[in-house]
Amino acid sequence: MKDRSVISLNVILIIGVSLILGWAGGCGSKKVSPLELPITIEDQQKAEFPPAEEELYHRPQMALALLVSGNEAAIPSRTDNLMSFIRESFETNGNFAFIPDDVSAAFFARDENRLLQASNVADAIQVGKALGAEFVFQVQTIVTNAEQIKGADQFKAQLNLTIFTTGSGQLVIEQDVPFNSQDLASSMEKLREMAQTHFPLRGYILETRGGHKVVKISLGRSSGIEIGREFLIRERVVRNELVGGMLRKVISYPSFALAKVEVILVMENDSWALVDKSDRSSVRTGQTVFSLPEKRGLF
Repeated sequence: MKDRSVISLNVILIIGVSLILGWAGGCGSKKVSPLELPITIEDQQKAEFPPAEEELYHRPQMALALLVSGNEAAIPSRTDNLMSFIRESFETNGNFAFIPDDVSAAFFARDENRLLQASNVADAIQVGKALGAEFVFQVQTIVTNAEQIKGADQFKAQLNLTIFTTGSGQLVIEQDVPFNSQDLASSMEKLREMAQTHFPLRGYILETRGGHKVVKISLGRSSGIEIGREFLIRERVVRNELVGGMLRKVISYPSFALAKVEVILVMENDSWALVDKSDRSSVRTGQTVFSLPEKRGLF
């Protein structure tokens, strides 16, 4: 019986290794040299509403992060740590830049603004607008299990994160975020997924080759893009509307995606992605791409 168990285990291991090698071989088959592909007649097709030159500039979204409350254990050194944790996660994964704390503190300190409260949604949005932010982050902190370990302050916390747009006041996120200073990787992973899900990166197709076999997109290493990252391609619609007696350009995107592509080559400011054969007829230079959350492998 023992010998049979060993044989069965070996068979399982062999099958497992074979599957992994087969998967790796399948991934290897996606290797394509984009610049070696020809530019065909199909590759010269353009989207109906391509981006203007200024739209190709990858500008971060401005945000204001406000600490609105905390329990007794949420001392300044810990809340500073927690706020930095949130800012850095959204800067890395959601294309954000944050208004410096001293700028917002100076704004609240003005005589005409002393009655404004960071915990009040309307007040927070008002401050965000005044400081040029597109989003306002309200953060509540509850610090637990704080202790000194080898001379370092280690603690766990529960963060309640609420995010609003300053333009329409729309609620984007209201969610609890766990934090553990001794397991930052796990804490960052949960916040990474949240940021990438709610705030996908947006770019444009700059070029196609090989009859739309590959597309060059306007997002690269500087935006955190890595090989294997997936994007949805959408056709944008631009129309002019009369609002308040003034003509405004309104941009919208249909709910359905034309194609899903996977990045195979990354440069500093742009990337090449592979298009599935069944989707190539729908692809055009000038279309918009939206990032999907990163996939995390078994290893």
